[in-house]
Parts: sequence; structure tokens; C-alpha cells
Amino acid sequence: LISSSRRVATTRIVVSRAPGRGMHRPCRLARRRARPALPAWRLPPAACAVRRRSDTSTLPTSSQLRYLDEAELKSLHARLENSPDLVTPPWREFKASWEAAATPVDRRGRPIYGTLTLSFVAQGIQFPVLPQLARSLELGTADLGLIAATTALARLVSNAPAAAGAERFGRRPLLIAGPATAAVGMGLLACSDCFWHMVVANTCLGAGLATTTTAAQLYLADISTPRNRAATTAPLLQSALIGFAVGPAVGGVLAQHLGFSLPFAACATGLLGSSLASALLLPETLHEAASRPRDVRDLEAAPRSEQQQGQGQGQGPGA
Repeated sequence: LISSSRRVATTRIVVSRAPGRGMHRPCRLARRRARPALPAWRLPPAACAVRRRSDTSTLPTSSQLRYLDEAELKSLHARLENSPDLVTPPWREFKASWEAAATPVDRRGRPIYGTLTLSFVAQGIQFPVLPQLARSLELGTADLGLIAATTALARLVSNAPAAAGAERFGRRPLLIAGPATAAVGMGLLACSDCFWHMVVANTCLGAGLATTTTAAQLYLADISTPRNRAATTAPLLQSALIGFAVGPAVGGVLAQHLGFSLPFAACATGLLGSSLASALLLPETLHEAASRPRDVRDLEAAPRSEQQQGQGQGQGPGA
């Protein structure tokens, strides 16, 4: 290494041996320069290096591109590449920016996974405990069948209103009210002493479970992209399997040693905790579902909301 006195730059002599020969290749001088960081289109949520020749504004952003699938992204890249006013990066770099923005799973789904697990645990607890509770209240087999059918009927009736309410009022209120309603049902089961008490309790439980499941599915659909949708929604089935595996075991052990009421009371406490966690940790995503582009035409027609917000914040009332 040969350095200048001021050490402004460094010159490196590279000598390489030719393969299979005993002589050296001609020397070449490589001047070491400070390499820039990753290109702008590789840094989510930076823009994908689609720059206008006339100014430095970028269009579109990675946060908008992540909602497109690969076929729509390739079509958009071809259109931008043929435009004379835009400087578009190669397809590989353009796709790399899309993958970096669309592949990671949103962390907001973690509280929902916990809520769904507790909901399915509450449903699984009923399997060993509910027949014993009905027998202790001297209820017949037909009464037990009607009580079990009440939960499914309540879920069937509540699904459509829950979806309509989620589209009108948002997902977050339902994710708070759903576990709370299910907790009320579990508390009523712990205190029930007749057939009609158990019917009302199972009705509340079924309505709460339907509301929670519907709102959770819509919430996960809002925060997912075509690239990570499978990874985002896969824990739904996993939560159900965990709940149906853990619920009967925990319910049977608690009922055998501590009575029939304690499993329902413990599950009601957990559901109240999940409702509180949803209120504290989950933001509303209804506006994301309404504002995100659904295809290439929406992306090209709609102006960049992020750039408009930035310009609106930069300009004062007297600008």
C-alpha cells in the first residue's frame, strides 16, 4: 500500500496469478474510494429509485408497492421503464426493494395471535368441564346438546353483523369488545346454576368468539401484503390447534382438583387481559385498508399520500 503524505487517498496494487501458468498477470492499479451505502431503492420505506429527470421527487414509494403482487409489479416496472421522463432501476433492484418492503410480517399481529389462542382455549375448556357441570345441575343429555348448540348458533348469527361493524366502526373496537363479551360468557358459566343461565352464558361466549375471530381476520388482512399473506394468516390455524390441545387438558385438570367453576373463571380473566392488551397495543387499521392501492391502476391514479403529507407539513399557513 502506497499512501500520500496527507492520506487523502490510497492506491492499491493488485497482482493476480493466472490460473495454470507460472507467470503473473499485468499489474493493475485500483484506487480505493469510499463506497456509498445501499442504493435508495434498497432501503424500505425509501422510494424505489424511480426519479423524474426534472426534479428529485420519487414515485412511487415502497410502502405503496408492497401491496402489489409480482405480476402487477413487473407490469408497472415495464411502464415506468418506457417513460421518457423517469429514470428506473433494473428489474432486479426494483424487485429487491419490493421484497424488502413486502416480505417482513407486521409485528402488530402478535397480540392478535395471543387473543385468538386464548379464545380457542376458552372453547376447548368446555369439552371436558361442560358435561360434568350439566350433570351436577341434574340436566339431561338433550339439555346438554341444546347448550352446546347455542354456542355454534350464536357464532353463526354474529358473523355477518361483526363483519359489518368492523367495516363501519373499525377493527380495534371489535377486538376489544369480542374478548370482553366472551369473558362475560365464561364468568356466567362459572356462576350458572340452571339451564337458562348456561344458555345465556354460551350465547355470550359464541357472540364474543365470532366477533373476535372476524375482527382478527380483517385486521390481519389489513396489515398483510400479497408477499407475506400466508405467513401472516398461518398462525390463525396454529392458534386454533394450540387452543383445542391445551384447553381440554387444562380444563380437565382444574375441574378435577379445584371444582367446575374455576376453569371458567380463569379463562374469563385471561380473556379480559387480552381485551386490555388489544386496547393498549393495537392501532386502528381501517384507514390502511381504504387508502392502500389495490392494483396498478390505483397506484398510478392516486397521488402519493406520504409526499402530500410531507409537503403539507413543510408549508405553513403563510407559505
